[in-house]
Amino acid sequence: KMVAPFILRRLKGDVLKDLPDKIEEVRYAKFESKQQQIYDAQVVHMKEVIAKQDESDFQKNKMQILAELTKIRQICCDPELLFEKYQEGSAKRAACMELVKSAIEGEHKILLFSQFTSMLELLEKDLKKEKISYYKITGATPKEKRVEMVSSFNNDQVPVFLISLKAGGTG
Repeated sequence: KMVAPFILRRLKGDVLKDLPDKIEEVRYAKFESKQQQIYDAQVVHMKEVIAKQDESDFQKNKMQILAELTKIRQICCDPELLFEKYQEGSAKRAACMELVKSAIEGEHKILLFSQFTSMLELLEKDLKKEKISYYKITGATPKEKRVEMVSSFNNDQVPVFLISLKAGGTG
């Protein structure tokens, strides 16, 4: 009750007319052979881990299964997230950079989200290599700095904003 006057609460129906139509486009990125081999090996490993478990083991080891699924997702993003010495490239990372360049050519701004801050670091390297300016917010970014960066992004010509999902969900 005390803070209610300070909270702006709007319902989706109230703002829906202000929002542009949602445009959704699915893009597929086909693995190169090395990335495909690593992915296949991880899937086989996970299947073996699951096959060795009975029902009670499965119930006890749900976190291990989630960890294995996370590894598969990381390999899909870029195997370098799991294997430091991996240098064969990533289909998703290459496709992402193509989309970024295309959007910049069309004079669009990009909000690029990732659950993995380590993926944002790899994309940072790519953006620096291409001399593309950007902002980045992660959970380590202080709240004051976040507000400052958002304001700058909305008012300047920096085309890319890298945002970790966790930080993006907390303001």
